[in-house]
Amino acid sequence: SPLRPFVLAVGTSDRLLNIYDVRADSHAQSRATGSIVAHNKGVSHLQFDPFHPDRLVTCSRTDGRIVMWDLRYFTQKKPVLTLNTSRRGVLRAEWSPAQSGQLVTVSSDEY
Repeated sequence: SPLRPFVLAVGTSDRLLNIYDVRADSHAQSRATGSIVAHNKGVSHLQFDPFHPDRLVTCSRTDGRIVMWDLRYFTQKKPVLTLNTSRRGVLRAEWSPAQSGQLVTVSSDEY
């Protein structure tokens, strides 16, 4: 997270979103603070919100979903928001660096 450099988020090809606290000791298992099935298929991209240190968005190239997470509620294992936006997949989701709450996405739909 840009506003919390000790928080590391990792999206995996097996659908997981893993959150780590890099301040923890060197044993990998003790660093993990949470893991959740984030998508129906692999997580292809994630990004923290530059204005809200606990908020991030994930997307998948294969399930067409954009999912917003709030790390303060991560243990509840429920997203803040899920958008089904694309038939073929969402390649990227990027927060605006200038305006809070604005998100742009790129998909592989052919229209």
